[in-house]
Amino acid sequence: MNDFWRCNTLLADLDNTLYDWMAYFVPAFRAMVVYLSKETGIDVDTLMADFATVFRRHGSVEYSFAIEELETLARLHPELTPIERVNKYWDAVVSFQRLRRQKLRPYPGVQEMLSKLCKAGVRIFAVTEGSGWPIGARLRSLKIDSYFSAVYACYDHDILPDISLEQIRRFPIEGYQSNVELRYIPKEFHKPNPKFLEWILSDLNIHPSEAAYLGDSLDRDISMAKLCGVKSIWARYGTFTNLNDLRTLLKVTHRTKDELDRAAGRGYITPEPDLVVDSPIEVLKAFWWQFDVKSALSFDDDFAIVN
Repeated sequence: MNDFWRCNTLLADLDNTLYDWMAYFVPAFRAMVVYLSKETGIDVDTLMADFATVFRRHGSVEYSFAIEELETLARLHPELTPIERVNKYWDAVVSFQRLRRQKLRPYPGVQEMLSKLCKAGVRIFAVTEGSGWPIGARLRSLKIDSYFSAVYACYDHDILPDISLEQIRRFPIEGYQSNVELRYIPKEFHKPNPKFLEWILSDLNIHPSEAAYLGDSLDRDISMAKLCGVKSIWARYGTFTNLNDLRTLLKVTHRTKDELDRAAGRGYITPEPDLVVDSPIEVLKAFWWQFDVKSALSFDDDFAIVN
C-alpha cells in the first residue's frame, strides 16, 4: 500500500459482497416453488423450468412478476387474469418474503466497515444490476442504507399491461420508498462491460484513480474495474456458496453458458485484483491514508488491521 491507493470513494457491489444473496434468495425461492407445487399439484421440476423460462425472457431471477407469467398456472386457470392468479397464490409470495426476512443479513463486519469509512470521510456508493426500489428496500431492511451517498441500480421492471400500481401494491406507499438516492444506469449498459462503470464515474465526475471498486466476482466486477483503471478489491469471502443452493440456482438462472463459464474461469484468463480481502473489515486497508493517528485503527508493516 502506498500513494497508489489514495482514493476517497468506494464503489461497492451488493449481492455476495455486503450480504450473502444466495443464502437468502435460493431458500426463499425454493419455499415459494414448493408451496405452489403443493397447492397446484404441479411438480417442482416443471415449475422450476417454467420460472427459468420467465427469468431468461427478462434477464433476471429477481423479475418481479414471474408468477403472473407462469405458463403452467395460465393453463391451470385459463379463466383467471395474471393478477387474479397471483392473488390466488399470494401465500406462496408470503412464504418467500418470510424466509427472506429470516435469512437476509449483512456479512459480519459490514456495518463496522461502512461506519468507519463514512467517519473517515470516504464517500460510498452502491453499484448493482438489481432493480432500484427493491434494492433500496433491501438496504433499509439491512439497516445500512444511511451509509450510502447514492445507489446506482438498473431500472425497475415494467408493470404488466392492464395492471396498475394500485393492484399490485400490498403495503402503504412508504414501504416502496427508498431512504437513499437512487440513480438509474442506462439500460444498454451491463456488467462486465466497462461502459457500465465508466458511466458511473462520469456521473460522479471523478477520475478512476479516485475510486476503489469492491466486488465478489472476478469476471463481472474485478475485470470491469481494471479495464476502467479503478482500483479493484476482490471480496473473496463472498465466493463461498452452499452447493445445494447453487444447484437450485443453476436450474433457473438467466445466465448463458458463456457467462457461467466465464464466472467459473473456464477457458478465460482470470483477472488479478489489486487487493484481496477475506472479511469486510479488511476493505479499510485500501483507505489506510484516511485514518489518522487518532483513529481507532492502526496498521502494521504489512498493512494488516490491528485493533
